[in-house]
Amino acid sequence: MRGYQVPYAGTQPDAGAVLAYAFADDRVRRYEALACLLSAPGSSLEPVVRAVIEPCEDCAFIDSPHLREIRRAGEDALAWCRNVGDPCSLSAEYARLFGLPGVAHRERGILPVCEGAYVAGDPDELAGELRKQYEALGFWSAADSRTVECPGHVGQELAFVAHCLMLSRLGLREMSRTADSFIIEHLLPWALVLGAAVANQAANPVLRYAGCTLEQLMACERHRLRSLSVAS
Repeated sequence: MRGYQVPYAGTQPDAGAVLAYAFADDRVRRYEALACLLSAPGSSLEPVVRAVIEPCEDCAFIDSPHLREIRRAGEDALAWCRNVGDPCSLSAEYARLFGLPGVAHRERGILPVCEGAYVAGDPDELAGELRKQYEALGFWSAADSRTVECPGHVGQELAFVAHCLMLSRLGLREMSRTADSFIIEHLLPWALVLGAAVANQAANPVLRYAGCTLEQLMACERHRLRSLSVAS
């Protein structure tokens, strides 16, 4: 089953894409890897799981018991990758949790994975705004944007933050502020809630770990951004 495409400069992220940016800092790798794990991931998942295996231990908002829980979830995910690694069962679990791409689901238990399901406003207007922002920064081409059904998919938004942070590392320093603004406007209002729900409902260790890590990452980002606001 093909999942939502989550382009990184025009390509869908996979283990190779994550490892190709190993020179970047942990924050970039974590965003890129989570985008992959939450976008109907396929085979060769162990390198992607390893990219997010160490939580942000310097974040004062996260207490030690929660860090130990995340580590255990990561160890379970790695064990599944080594000993099972069945992409069909992972795709089935993805469909059970999130439904099928492009299909409107009303069944109980299906978790929406697009921003428009969580925030107020016109979903079509939101999708249009996201497409324009993606295209303006070279994240999507015009051709890409016509084929992707949900610009607000959590995988798209996480990969876009990674894209902005990578541009910042390559010298466009203002892209760091763009990433922070996007996190505040488009991820913090809903992605922490989604992460907690995935962590609680996923039966597959890889998706459970993705949920734990998404929740933890958003909590860390909220704490970091609040600290920056107080400092300024």
